[in-house]
Amino acid sequence: MWGPKTTEAIPNYLYHVCINATAFNNNTNNITINFYQSNLYHLLSILSSTSTTHEFHTATAGRDPYTGSAIVYGLFLCRGDVAAAVCGVCVAAAATELVKLCPIEKETIIWYDDCMLRYSNRSLLGILDEQHGAFLYNTEHITEKDRFEGLLNSTMKAAAAEAANGGHEKKFGTKEAYFTGFQTLYSLAQCTPDLSSGDCNRCLWDAVDDLYYQRYSARHGARRLLPSCNVRYELYPFYNKTATWTPPATTKGRIFQYTFHQMSNYIKTFYV
Repeated sequence: MWGPKTTEAIPNYLYHVCINATAFNNNTNNITINFYQSNLYHLLSILSSTSTTHEFHTATAGRDPYTGSAIVYGLFLCRGDVAAAVCGVCVAAAATELVKLCPIEKETIIWYDDCMLRYSNRSLLGILDEQHGAFLYNTEHITEKDRFEGLLNSTMKAAAAEAANGGHEKKFGTKEAYFTGFQTLYSLAQCTPDLSSGDCNRCLWDAVDDLYYQRYSARHGARRLLPSCNVRYELYPFYNKTATWTPPATTKGRIFQYTFHQMSNYIKTFYV
């Protein structure tokens, strides 16, 4: 429904949350529902149209003139190493799919490899949120568990520190470390840049600790997805260290249709 015309690959879907407590019910005024949905479509159009010129953007749309209850808040965050065109395609896919996946909920979140998009009937700006998310992990275990976990802890915390100190435009960090003669550990940490440095650091440390607590810290790869931040590690390079943000020269609207691509060697566990 939204997005630039591009030949970029179809984004890889990871997970979504429809927050049931925010769903419209039979007692909700139809006028309020109609205003909210109209405002939501306007919000998603705004977010999609800015996704080829911004890695992160927040927006607000509308207000129910009768009750003031239909205002919609939203944001997207693209991974800090992806190109502008990739960001645009990802956000467009997220906007299209999320309203299908969560048709009656007022608060939702969706994650892809290259972006995250969320919207709500409450303000999201500058608020640390760790309430909803997911784990993704590789099924293969590391044999030298203790040594690997020590290396992972120091590497992830270094990436987290780089992200937390990144400023108000980008909070993104990556670090590498040699594990064996033929294996390198690659780590990534990212926060929404509206967070303070302290809140970003807290979110990332909590995400890393979650990996240890759930015993996903000695795998061949794992991720922790949260609304305000995410962390990931792998034994192969999965990010672009030399990426630069280059907006495309022109964009044109088009309709997007996507299918979900599952990661064949990953299992997903959900904590909502």
